[in-house]
Amino acid sequence: MSNVVCVNAVHPIESHAVSLIERALKKYKFPFSRFGVEVNIDFKIKDFAKHNIVLDPESRSLQGSIRIDINGLFLHQYPSIYFNNCIPHELAHIFHELTFEKKGMDVDYPHGIEWQQWVKKINSSADLSSSGPAEFDNRSICWNYGGLPTTCNCDGEFGFRVQPNNKNWIKKLKEKMAICKTCNAPYTIQKDNTLIPQRFIKEVEFINDRICKQASHE
Repeated sequence: MSNVVCVNAVHPIESHAVSLIERALKKYKFPFSRFGVEVNIDFKIKDFAKHNIVLDPESRSLQGSIRIDINGLFLHQYPSIYFNNCIPHELAHIFHELTFEKKGMDVDYPHGIEWQQWVKKINSSADLSSSGPAEFDNRSICWNYGGLPTTCNCDGEFGFRVQPNNKNWIKKLKEKMAICKTCNAPYTIQKDNTLIPQRFIKEVEFINDRICKQASHE
């Protein structure tokens, strides 16, 4: 019986990610008897992963639930990087935070020495970058979930930026106050999808296709 719950892993890559998480937690004696663990394959989050630890305030011992959100797009685009770096990165945060909670302390440096030691313990070859792999690009995610697609005079993908969809940014764009630091041209809202690099069109199509497959799997 699995100790980790995931109801929306509908592709072998996704299922493998969940298995790696469970395997690592078991290897380092994660207290499954006191914590429920849920993994969510998420095609909406902009970060490469995130987690949430909820402690039971009524319990005298350390117990509760943990949710781990995996960025579905990045997982599918770069599975090897995700398995080797992102999963150890996020699990290290969980072990690190629970260690401090057990001592009744707050984590002062989220990517400090203790966290780094946990990362290397889980995977000795993992990258210790706190910001995530440079290959990850969330522009298609931001665009798909309401961001404003804009272009400047830079060539190809470099000229595509997704700006926040709020009154301040809409005003800046209309008044040509949002300037590209590379080409010095103002960003303009791009309503013609044929002028948006095809890579981002395809990524948005992939994201929505995966979400549909998840919905049909429920």
